[in-house]
Amino acid sequence: MRKPTKGVHYNRASCLAAHFLEQFFPRPPFRIANGIQAEGPSILLIELFGLGDLASLSVLFDPILKKYPQAKIYIVCQEWCQGLYWNDSRVTKVFGMPTPWKASARVFFSPGAWKKVFQAASALRAIGIDWAIDTRGDVRSQIFARWVQPKRLVAPLDYMGSNMFLRGALLSDNLGVIPQGHRYQRNCDCLLPILGMSVEASLPSLPQKSSNVNLGTLSRLLIHTGGGWRYRHWPEERWRKLLLDLLEKNEWEVAVLCAPGEERVIERISEGTSVKIERPALKELLPTIQSYHAMVATDSGPINLAILSGIPVVDIMGPGNSTMWGPPKGHGVLLQEVDSYPCYPCQQKKCYFPTSPCIQQVEIQQVKNALETLKKRLRHQPN
Repeated sequence: MRKPTKGVHYNRASCLAAHFLEQFFPRPPFRIANGIQAEGPSILLIELFGLGDLASLSVLFDPILKKYPQAKIYIVCQEWCQGLYWNDSRVTKVFGMPTPWKASARVFFSPGAWKKVFQAASALRAIGIDWAIDTRGDVRSQIFARWVQPKRLVAPLDYMGSNMFLRGALLSDNLGVIPQGHRYQRNCDCLLPILGMSVEASLPSLPQKSSNVNLGTLSRLLIHTGGGWRYRHWPEERWRKLLLDLLEKNEWEVAVLCAPGEERVIERISEGTSVKIERPALKELLPTIQSYHAMVATDSGPINLAILSGIPVVDIMGPGNSTMWGPPKGHGVLLQEVDSYPCYPCQQKKCYFPTSPCIQQVEIQQVKNALETLKKRLRHQPN
């Protein structure tokens, strides 16, 4: 397979460290020949990063269960986001744990954090995992998987389309370098050894509300301003101007999503208005998003929940990799202005243009025009 020519580049020290880890880690033999439960295999999906990454695994559930209706799907993820799939009957169990290897020194040397990691590995080992899948291509996730002792371990050699290429020393099923594309499709490409065939990512992939939301007089629009790294944030004054314009025109029923830690920003943006503020707990986040007809947001976990639910979005994206994380064709409007930025796609460790980051190149009028496009699309959809 051809190596990507454009993507995040890690320094030589990081690449050497990854190669050292996969060579140094002890590798007991995989139990490939016998023992796979053909009718109902136990399958572990490993995703130890953010909410959007975790949500992207949902494209795997239906293809797995179509091939193996009795399969048991397990997920291991960060502690704080393990409630995402609490109401998804396709998932047998979610294990949440800390990731001390990519945290602060205080957490890295915390016995309590490592105890939780080993407890999760022991619990999964007791289940007897047939297949473990690391869609990211992360040597750290693969080391954790070896602690779990699955019968087979599947992963690509490239770390999310970057210049970091592993040797596959920890794997039983080496997927090579997956061609650059959307994360949802990358996930599906990792099912090839299990299903024996390629599958296309299909949306919506998240469980839907039992009843359709009635469009009524106004379509319901949810705004989410958060986005993790500060250079992924659209300027507050533009959010406020957009919100005031939308409320004045009264063409949408508007609400603002407020995640933990975003309270002060939302207060400033919504000051003096009566706009509804949504503050759902994680277990209620998905049904809250699904109660709206459209979303405008920056690159974040919630916008992926909307896309994976089949809700059209306006995605205001700055340094994010739009090839991998933008809305797939037919699922929204991408607004990104990075042609004059040689640092794109960004490693998101530091900004090379901090006084004029790329996300500031997206103007308010572009967002308004994109929302008009979504509104027209919604009007032509049957209720």
